[in-house]
Amino acid sequence: MPINEVEQGYNSKLEKDIQEFWNKNEIFQKVNKLRENRPKYSFLDGPPYCSGRIHLGTAWNKTIKDAFLRYKSMNGYSLRRQAGWDTHGLPIEHKVEQLLDIKSKQEIEEKYGIDKFVEKCKEFAVQNKEDMTKQFKEMGIWMDWDDPYVTYDNGYMESCWWTLKEADKKDLLVEDKRVITWCPHCQTALANAEIEYGDQIDPSIYVKFKLEEQPYSDADTYILIWTTTPWTIPANMAVSVHPDYEYSYVKVYNDETGKDEILIMASELVDSVLGDVEKTIIKTVKGSELENLVYEHPLADKIPEQQEFIHKVILGDHVTLEDGTGAVHTAPGHGPEDYEVGMKNNIPPFCPVGEDGVYTEQAGIYEGKPIKEANPEITHDLLHAGALMHEGTIDHRVGFCWRCKTPIIYIATRQWFIKVTEIKDQMLKQIDEVEWVPEWAGESRFKNWVENARDWTISRQRYWGIPLPIWTCDECGEKIVIGSKAELIEKSGDITLTGDFIHRPHVDNITIECENCGHTMHRVEDVLDVWIDSGVAGWAALHYPQDPSENFEEWFPYDFITEGHDQTRGWFYSQLGLGVAAFGKAPYKKVLMHGFTLDQEGKKMSKSLGNVVSPEEVIEKYGADILRFYLLDANKAWDDLKFHWDEVQNSAKLFNILWNVYYFSTTYMSLDNFNPTLYNKEDLHFRDEDLWIRSKINSLIKNVGLDLEDLEFNRATAKISEFILEDLSRWYVRLIRGRTWVESDDPDKLGAYYTLYNTLKDLTCVLAPIAPHIAEEIYQNIVREVEEDAPESVHMLDWTYDEDEIDLDLEENMNYIRDILEAAAHARDVARFKLRWPVQNITIVTEDMKVKDAIESLEEIFLEQANTKQITIEEQLDNAIIIAKPNMAILGPKLRGDLGRVKQYFERDDVDGSEIQQDLEANGTYTIHFDDKDITLETDEILFEKEVPENLVSCEFNQGSVYVNTELTDEIYSEAMARELIRRIQDMRKDMDLNVEANIDVKLKCSDKFQKAVEPHIDYISNEVRAQTLEFGDVEFDGYMKDWKIEDEELKISITE
Repeated sequence: MPINEVEQGYNSKLEKDIQEFWNKNEIFQKVNKLRENRPKYSFLDGPPYCSGRIHLGTAWNKTIKDAFLRYKSMNGYSLRRQAGWDTHGLPIEHKVEQLLDIKSKQEIEEKYGIDKFVEKCKEFAVQNKEDMTKQFKEMGIWMDWDDPYVTYDNGYMESCWWTLKEADKKDLLVEDKRVITWCPHCQTALANAEIEYGDQIDPSIYVKFKLEEQPYSDADTYILIWTTTPWTIPANMAVSVHPDYEYSYVKVYNDETGKDEILIMASELVDSVLGDVEKTIIKTVKGSELENLVYEHPLADKIPEQQEFIHKVILGDHVTLEDGTGAVHTAPGHGPEDYEVGMKNNIPPFCPVGEDGVYTEQAGIYEGKPIKEANPEITHDLLHAGALMHEGTIDHRVGFCWRCKTPIIYIATRQWFIKVTEIKDQMLKQIDEVEWVPEWAGESRFKNWVENARDWTISRQRYWGIPLPIWTCDECGEKIVIGSKAELIEKSGDITLTGDFIHRPHVDNITIECENCGHTMHRVEDVLDVWIDSGVAGWAALHYPQDPSENFEEWFPYDFITEGHDQTRGWFYSQLGLGVAAFGKAPYKKVLMHGFTLDQEGKKMSKSLGNVVSPEEVIEKYGADILRFYLLDANKAWDDLKFHWDEVQNSAKLFNILWNVYYFSTTYMSLDNFNPTLYNKEDLHFRDEDLWIRSKINSLIKNVGLDLEDLEFNRATAKISEFILEDLSRWYVRLIRGRTWVESDDPDKLGAYYTLYNTLKDLTCVLAPIAPHIAEEIYQNIVREVEEDAPESVHMLDWTYDEDEIDLDLEENMNYIRDILEAAAHARDVARFKLRWPVQNITIVTEDMKVKDAIESLEEIFLEQANTKQITIEEQLDNAIIIAKPNMAILGPKLRGDLGRVKQYFERDDVDGSEIQQDLEANGTYTIHFDDKDITLETDEILFEKEVPENLVSCEFNQGSVYVNTELTDEIYSEAMARELIRRIQDMRKDMDLNVEANIDVKLKCSDKFQKAVEPHIDYISNEVRAQTLEFGDVEFDGYMKDWKIEDEELKISITE
C-alpha cells in the first residue's frame, strides 16, 4: 500500500484514534507478550491517592514513569507496569463526611453507622479510581489498568498484616503512652508526612515563674520563659536550660508593682528580650548551676493537680539561643522534646487535654474549654497572678492537618508504634545500597530524615483503613498479632467468616480466646496509618506471602521507583522502614526523586490562589503528547517545574514543525508512489547531506538512549528538539527540496526519499517513549503502509542504532558549514543583499585547517546554500588594502617638530601600506627619506589597518571571517530577478491552493529591462513553478491576477491552471 498524504497542520485529535487503535488491537498486551521471556525489569508505581482528579504534578509523575518504561521495553526488557491505588484514609473520609453532612466522629458511630460509612468510603474510592484511570489513559499512560494493586483489596491488606506480624516477631511493635502529633478535628494521630506547614498568627507571651526559695531579700527572683502556646501553660512541669550556656540574673524595675525584680535568662538574649529597659546584671552562672531550682506554678490555684507536682529547672541539650529567653517552658504532655527530657528526669507527661482538643477535668477551672479559645483567659489569669511580663503576637510557620487544615497539637496518648529507632542503623546502611537520582536526594535529604526519625506512630483512631491486626486480652494484657485471614479464622474458631470480614466494623466483632488465661481477646479498634498501606506495596502488589507471584525473587526488590521529593518523608521512608522490618533490606534499587509543579512565579498551585492549571485544560488546548513533551522538557526532573503556558506553546510549535516535515514527506512520496521496499540501497545515489542526516539520527538515538537511561529527560527532549528543528526541518529538508521536484525516478531523488523515509522511521522510534501518539501515527502511515513485515506498532520496535552510519567528522564538518553560512547570511543582511540573489564570490579567511577541510569536503553544499558562484579560502584577505599610520602616541615625544611631515608622508597617495609592512617585517625598521634627513621608525611606531574593498561585506564566525562580494553585475541581476519572479509565482500558487503537481500557464506584463533580465532563465523559471507556458508583453490576462513590485520594477502576473 502507498504512503498516504496527510492533512496540513498538526491536530492532536489524532490521539483519540491512536488510543482506539491500541485498545482495539490490544497493543499494550501484545508488547508485553512480545517481551515476556526477555530479561526482567521491575517497577513499582507509587500509588496516587484516589482523590478523583489528577493534577499537573500527578501528570508529570506518570509521564516520567511511562516514558522511562516505554524506553526500557524497547530495550528488550520484560516489565512490571502494574498500576497502584492508595484508597484508605482521612481524605476520603472527609469527602464522605461532607457528602453526608457529618460533623463529628460521634455522628459516624451513633447516627450513620460505621458499616454504612465504610461502605460509602469504598464506593467513593472505587468511583474515583475509575475516573482517574480514564484521565491517565487519555494521557497515553501505559500501565496494567485492568489488574492494579489496590490497598482496600483483602489480599493486599493481608500482606500488610503479615508485615506487622513480622515486625512483632522482631520486637519492633510496641504500645506506649507518648506525645504525638494530633488533629483535634479528625481526632486521630498524624504521621509527619501527614502534616502541611503554613503561616499563622499566634499569641507570644513572656511568663515569669517565681523561685520558691528567694536568693535576694530586696527583690523577687523569677525564671523567664517565652511561649506561643499559652494553652500549654496549665501542663507546665519544668523549665529547661542548657547546661553550657551562660545565664544572667538581671535586675529590672517593674512599673506595675513599683518594685525591682530579678529575671533569669540566657546572657546572650538579655538585650533582645529587654531592649532599652534600664537593667543591671547581678551575676552570671552556667546553666548547669541552675539545675534543681524549684519554682511555683503561677496557675496552681486554678489547676488542683498542679499542686501535687514539684516544678524545677532541668537541663536539656535541645535548648537553643535562636529565640525566646534560653529558658524553655517544658510541658512533657505537649511536645516530643519536652516528653523526652521529661522522661530523662522522671517527670510524668501531664496532659489535661482530650482527643477533641478540649480541656479535661485535670485542667481544673479550664475543663470543657477548647484549648485555642482558652488562650486569652489563660493569659488574663497569668496577668492577675503577676506572672505575665509581656503579651504580643507572632506570625510564624506551624503544622496543619493535611486534610482538614486544622492546626495540629501535641498530646500524650496511648498509641501503637514501630520502633524505627531500633532499625535506624540498618535503614541508613540500606540507603547507601540504593542508587539515588540525584545523588544528594539519598545522601543528604533522605539520610538526614532517617537519621532524625523517631518511632513511627502507626495507629489511627478512624474507620476507613486497614484495621490494626492486634488482639489484646483485657484480663491479662496478652496480645496477639494476626498475619492473615486464614490465621484469624483459625484463632477465632469461626469457620463461617467469608468475604471481606477484615474491614471495620466486621473485624471489630471477631474475638479470640486468650491462650494465656482463657479470657476473651478483642481487637484494638484503631486502623493503620495509610503510609503503612503504601509502604508494603513492594510485596503486597506481588501478593506476598499469601499467594506470591511467579518469580517473586526476580521482581523483588524493585529495579526502579520514582516520586516527588516530599516522599523522602513519605513513601520512600515507609517502604524502607517496612522493608527493613520485614526483609532486612530496602525494597528498591534505584530511586528518582522528582520535583513539584508550581505556577510560573514558583508558588504552589491551589484553588484559593486561583493559579491551578489542570492536565485536562492543557490536553484540551494542545493534546497529551505536547503536555508530555513539555513536562519532560521544562527542566531537570529533580527540580521544581514552574508551569509556563508560553513554554507549552513552544512545544506545540515543535510538533507543528515536525508535522510540516511529515506533511512535506508524505506529499511528495505519495505523489511519486514512493515505496522504499522496491529499491536496493546500493542502486540509489546518496549525497553528503543524506549521509549526514543518517549520522545525525543514529547519533540522536544513541545519545537520547543514554540520557533516558540516566533519567535526564530534559536533555533527551532538548536533543530531539534540536534534531527536528535545526537538523531535519531547517537544514536537511532545505537541502533536498530541489531534488524532490525532479520529475523522473532519478536515483538522486530516490536517494533523498529513501533517506528521508528511514530518518522519519527512526525518529518515530526516538519519539515513541515521550510522544507515543504522534510516533504511532507517523509509523502507521509511512512504515506499516509499505513494509509488510513491520511490527504492528512503533512500540514493538527495538531501540537500536547503526554505529556504522555515525560519522562524527561529517557532523563536525557540517557544523562548520552551517556556522559559516549563518555568518554569510548575516553579512548579506548588513548589506541588504537578499539571500535569493546570487553573489560572485564568498571568501573565507581562516587559519583553521578543520574549517578548510570542511569547506573543501562539502563545497557543493556550501556553494548552493550560500548562493555563490565561487568560494575562496585564504589565511588573509588578499585584496584587502593595507593602510599604514604613524603611532602618534609614541612618535610625538620622539619626533617633536618632524611629526607633522611624517604624518603628511603617510597620507600621500603614492605611499603603499603593504610595501611598508613588508619592509618592516624584513628589516625590523622603516626609513623615510626626506631632502634634509632620513627618519627611521621602529615596528611599534607604525600602525596598520586593513581596509576592505567597498564591494565586500564581512562577518566573523568562531574560526575566522566571511567576506561576501556584493557587486551587482548584469549576470547577477539577471539571476536575482529570475528568482524574485519565481517567489511571486509560488506565492500565487499558494493563494490558489494548487496541488504540488498542478501545471499552470503564466502571463507576465513587465518592462523591457525586466523581461531582458529574466528571459535567459525561462526554462529554469518554468521548471520551478511548473509552468507549461510563460508569455510576456501586452497579452490578454485572465485567471488569477496580481500586481507586484520587485525592486523598482512594476509587474502584473496572471496564472491559470
